[in-house]
Amino acid sequence: MRKSLFRGRGCTGALVMLSLIGCYGCQATALNSKYEAGQDDASRRFLGRALWSPSCDQVLLRLHSSKSQACLFLVPFPQGVVETIPGVSGARLQSPAWSADGRHIACTIAQGPIDLQDDPCQALAETAFTVYEYDTRDRDTRVLIRDGRGAAYSPDGRYVAYLRYRGAAHPGESDVLLLDRETEEIKRLDGRHVSGIPHPILVGSPDSTAICFYAFSLAEDETFDGLCVWRKVGEEWTLHRSPRRHFMLFSRPRWTSDSRSIDYFRPTDVGTEAVRWSVVDDTVHTLWEMRKSPSWISFVPKGHGAWYLRFIGTNLILEEYDQRTDRSREIRHFEATEPNENVSIDLCSDRLKATVATNDWIVVVDRDGNVVAN
Repeated sequence: MRKSLFRGRGCTGALVMLSLIGCYGCQATALNSKYEAGQDDASRRFLGRALWSPSCDQVLLRLHSSKSQACLFLVPFPQGVVETIPGVSGARLQSPAWSADGRHIACTIAQGPIDLQDDPCQALAETAFTVYEYDTRDRDTRVLIRDGRGAAYSPDGRYVAYLRYRGAAHPGESDVLLLDRETEEIKRLDGRHVSGIPHPILVGSPDSTAICFYAFSLAEDETFDGLCVWRKVGEEWTLHRSPRRHFMLFSRPRWTSDSRSIDYFRPTDVGTEAVRWSVVDDTVHTLWEMRKSPSWISFVPKGHGAWYLRFIGTNLILEEYDQRTDRSREIRHFEATEPNENVSIDLCSDRLKATVATNDWIVVVDRDGNVVAN
């Protein structure tokens, strides 16, 4: 039987102010406790990923309500009091991210509705985004970037990389910018040559000299769909695009420890392929392939293979693939309400446990399939 780590509840209710001042009155006292703000169960859905802190002692959750409100929460692991992150709530709360030291959390909020039905490029180009930052030590929220989205911290903590659309006159084009936290200077990496819409997946290299992101194009005369990298050599930044196109959006690329290559997943005609792209010499080779098409997949930190989620009917299956034996094993299966749920997985850096999240529930599972929760 599935145990719920944190069941979704909306951010509405008498004690909640529907603005950017936060979700007050949203509290729980243990990992299994329910979020009790609001009264209309039909309007409450859990959305997004459950992200481990770098030290694996907290889980960052995003909750979303059909009444156009989303909030962020910090859940101590394995037990403790759930903390509402103040000052960050809104209809389009996106891309929460931890700093490498675990002190700061960044997230993006759209300032107004976004209509993606007719022309997504134009709609995104005309939307204003703001990046907020929460200090977990001082428990204070501030505006970090007034015109940007998808912020990510460099591993050394000095820089924050983020995206900025080039405006309505250039739909589908974005710049990558670097905010120097020490000098507060901003470096713009020109997006005129980035064909397509950069998705807010920004991953800094271990040596903090390169930024990886995913971009795709909706233009009829442009078929680019893949990873890009801005890389600093000396004082100059150069743009690289992966020669092997297509990127599995429900995953996250990772850098090799020497900051020279990136591992990522891409869909194939028969399943899924893990590849390594050497940004330095612009070559790509296959690490391994499997004949399965997961709904979400994640590399095993410092390991050989991946954990992934896939549906068999209405059953959600968590499996582990070992590239050394070319075999998969089931870790645990869950009953899901529908096969097209918004699902995700986040592996803790100790490789011993992962969060599994759907629209309705979250659990922490260890390698033996045990649900780890109070």
